[in-house]
Amino acid sequence: MKVKFFLDNIDYIILSKIENVFKVIGRIIATLIIFILLICYFFDINQNNDSINILISLIITMILCFIVSHIDDVYDLLYFLFTTLRGYIILSIVINFILTLTILQIFHLQAKYSFFIIFIIIYIFISLLSNSNVSTTANTIIEILLALLSLLKTIISYYFNKKTIDIFSNSTFDEASKDELTKLFSVTENNFIYQIDLILLPLLFINGLTLLLCTIQSYWIKEYNDKREITRDYKLIEKYVTNKT
Repeated sequence: MKVKFFLDNIDYIILSKIENVFKVIGRIIATLIIFILLICYFFDINQNNDSINILISLIITMILCFIVSHIDDVYDLLYFLFTTLRGYIILSIVINFILTLTILQIFHLQAKYSFFIIFIIIYIFISLLSNSNVSTTANTIIEILLALLSLLKTIISYYFNKKTIDIFSNSTFDEASKDELTKLFSVTENNFIYQIDLILLPLLFINGLTLLLCTIQSYWIKEYNDKREITRDYKLIEKYVTNKT
């Protein structure tokens, strides 16, 4: 909020000059990266650790230059994600999608648990960084939707099982074939439930834990922090940054 307050009060001409300088630096670095890659490609130069480290440093510097040269847009995006219900839900959907992919990778032994744990910590940190009313409301919505999906899974499974029994009971197969087919469909149904539970249960736990922490934080902010938190209200930002009463 201090940076946002500073950017909103800095002279526009000065800010534009700063952004233009970093745009030029970013373009120079991008050109340099492309030039190095072309040289390595056409002359078949093997990239050692030193050259890779240089390229990584240049890429990081280029990204930082891009952020600074578009600082207004970056802060508008951050405030949209952390202080609006729509923005936070979009962010949460993206994070839950990545968590889902990670869970599937862990299930197939292609990912480490450490990445999964680190990502959960990042998600919780982002939730606590966001406006408490927004994060609490959004996590409540997401948790309810996940619970409804879990319930829907049970309904679909029950319907699938009932239809299977009806089909086999009216079929002309002999009893042995009916038993084998029933067992096959039962295994398929169990695998379906297992795969869904494998994804939904961790997501329910993670979002439930995040919701609990956001609820506690919301109470603490209202009772002990004079309701001071990240906000879109510019008057409140000015009050918090300048410590006005």
